[in-house]
Amino acid sequence: MPQLLAALLALFLVAAVISLVISFVVSVVAGALSLLPVVFVVVAIWFFVKGGKIHVEFPGRNDRNRLG
Repeated sequence: MPQLLAALLALFLVAAVISLVISFVVSVVAGALSLLPVVFVVVAIWFFVKGGKIHVEFPGRNDRNRLG
């Protein structure tokens, strides 16, 4: 009987830890999603202040040889 109680206690502790982790992850995601409109506005302002152009550079083959 004591082994059964120990097993149930261990299962309860594992369930509690998993519940806390899931709760933490959900609250972090919810917080990030609540900040999404603010971040979108900041990025849009930054984009238009830069002239509305995106400049992406990829290193050429010669640049790769110099790096490594």
